[in-house]
Amino acid sequence: MNVGQPPGDDDDVKSSSRQNHRTSLKKAHSSRVSKEKQRRDALARQDNARRDFVDHARRVVVQASKEEESESKTKRGRGEEYVDDDEGEEGKEEKKRMKRTTTKTGDGGNDDDVDVKKTERGELQLPEYMTDVPTDLGENWLCQPKPRGKRCAVIAARGRTSAFDARGKRITLENEKKYFQSAIPGGSFQTRGNSETFCILDCVYGGGERRRVGDAAVAGDDDAMEEDGGNANDDNGGGYFVVLDVMAWNGAETYGCDVEFRSFWLQSKFASEIDSCAVSRDGHEYPMFPAPIFSCATVNELRMCYEGARMKSFGGYMFACDGLIFRDKRASYTPGESTPLALLYKDEALCESCGEGTFRREVLERGCFLKVKRDGSGGDLCAIDDNTVLVSAGGGNQLNPNVAVRCEWEGDKLVPRGNCEKKGTRPDAFSKIQFYIACKTNNPLTMDEIASSVCK
Repeated sequence: MNVGQPPGDDDDVKSSSRQNHRTSLKKAHSSRVSKEKQRRDALARQDNARRDFVDHARRVVVQASKEEESESKTKRGRGEEYVDDDEGEEGKEEKKRMKRTTTKTGDGGNDDDVDVKKTERGELQLPEYMTDVPTDLGENWLCQPKPRGKRCAVIAARGRTSAFDARGKRITLENEKKYFQSAIPGGSFQTRGNSETFCILDCVYGGGERRRVGDAAVAGDDDAMEEDGGNANDDNGGGYFVVLDVMAWNGAETYGCDVEFRSFWLQSKFASEIDSCAVSRDGHEYPMFPAPIFSCATVNELRMCYEGARMKSFGGYMFACDGLIFRDKRASYTPGESTPLALLYKDEALCESCGEGTFRREVLERGCFLKVKRDGSGGDLCAIDDNTVLVSAGGGNQLNPNVAVRCEWEGDKLVPRGNCEKKGTRPDAFSKIQFYIACKTNNPLTMDEIASSVCK
């Protein structure tokens, strides 16, 4: 792929075709607010509605700890002996001390109000699919590779580390392991600190083996897990965490900080506190390292990010990628919400780097899941985040409005096939369906188009 090269005659024809297709899409959905306005509104909302993220970060840690205590009580109730082989007498004493400290600080008084089962929103900020190029891409946006694997929020506190998926469900790693030791503050008995020592990170868990350049093994394509499916214990050992963002580090929350600062903070903390040769490796069960991030100011920076993702190589590490994430450098972190200020880009070359046929299986042949529009019609289907009617199933169809409706492709059109049998399946977002339609009609956004917007 020649990112940033002048287009030829054939490229002009294809570009014109894509433009005509996107124009028709705009006419079909003229009632929708433009993507640019959505991004402007999102920036305005975050400036006008700063949340008290300090309390939010503490609640996240308390909730994770309460789930651990709930599981231990359940085991004792079944007559099972709850034993933590890693803990020892010192760890048990620390637990007692932490419980007393939490009660004194007032956090314990509200613990009973936290329902650990109601965590469907999760703690992760969700990107939209990239179907257009922001007009200020070169000036205000950054780009980073999207590792292939299981997206998760990693929470380290009280000498333990655990990972939660996009819905807030705890991820079970290999050997049915729910907790592990890590070198980040609060994540191991060596770094547990006190009640104010905790970290919350946005990560991707990759199965199989990851290596530094020059080592013997590299992450295999078959071991790289789907973003939306599979269990984290499907790997054969040697899993690793790639850190995309930081929401709290050593008790200091960063939700309200912009992307540019959070990126600098994350890279500097890992360089000085985790990757330093002076830091002990004891108790660091899984390799954990930050994903690189690039400016969109020049075509060369974009090329480095794209080619690195395609070749699975960034600096001293190699890991499988199946996309890029474009992020507005001014955006704060909004947990549990999708945002137009973070855009997920995928194309055939990036997907195929994870295995032959990946793009066809995951994009061209995969159907979509929609929801019944709640207006009494019963037959109109739409995306989870938008009321634009995408499919009309007809009033005679008996569709459960509380269950995702499975739709399959017939050419470039979606046809409903009935309610989804898999419990808990969420309808797809509007931007994802737009992306799928563009791919089905051979009009997806290309890296050449993205690079050309930087050249202007």
